[in-house]
Amino acid sequence: MLDLTKGYDPTKPLHIEAPIDFLDNNSLIFDPKRNVTDRYTFYSGEPVEEKNYQLVFEINMRENKLLELDIVPSTFPGLIVNKKVLNILRETCPKDFQVFPITIRNKDGKRKSKAFINNDYSLIHIVKKVDSIDFEESEFLLVDDSRPKEPGNVIGPKRLRFKSNCMGGAHIAKDSTLKSIKFISTHLFHVLYKANIRGVEFMPDYLCFYERDNYPELFR
Repeated sequence: MLDLTKGYDPTKPLHIEAPIDFLDNNSLIFDPKRNVTDRYTFYSGEPVEEKNYQLVFEINMRENKLLELDIVPSTFPGLIVNKKVLNILRETCPKDFQVFPITIRNKDGKRKSKAFINNDYSLIHIVKKVDSIDFEESEFLLVDDSRPKEPGNVIGPKRLRFKSNCMGGAHIAKDSTLKSIKFISTHLFHVLYKANIRGVEFMPDYLCFYERDNYPELFR
């Protein structure tokens, strides 16, 4: 994990991203054909019913490599974490999320001789939403440039800027408008950094998404 907080406004959050060198085909896959639960159940950031949802993920990775990750990269609207991270979150910000059990298995057709089913990870469903994005300073890829920057018209940020003092006491949250944007407080970052958490990067707003390419010296 990189520490890129030097000189960064400590009242701003840090964006949650997969590691720079993590291959896309090593990310978790949530196959709708194998799941009764709709992934969008966990998109809105609203608390959901406390029950045992069917959440089965696949990954193209040997189990011993999977177990090296404390947070598993995924496009699912939440965080996939092991017990080490779960315990930190429960101690730091228990009201910011709900937790649900999941199953991870090897991807069909990949390394069949090393088949596994793993239940050591959990889904963190983030239920804190904050008004984090400075829309005046941010720039977005839009479906229709003539329409407002709003859900359904935003493909993704080209330039992302967070507001200062936006967390309101939360330590892990989603943006209240663009709920795919997930972030943590600088306090929680330093707790996770000290714990040497693997499988994730936490980026200052000026390094989110496409802007990483502007700072190659940071990632050599």
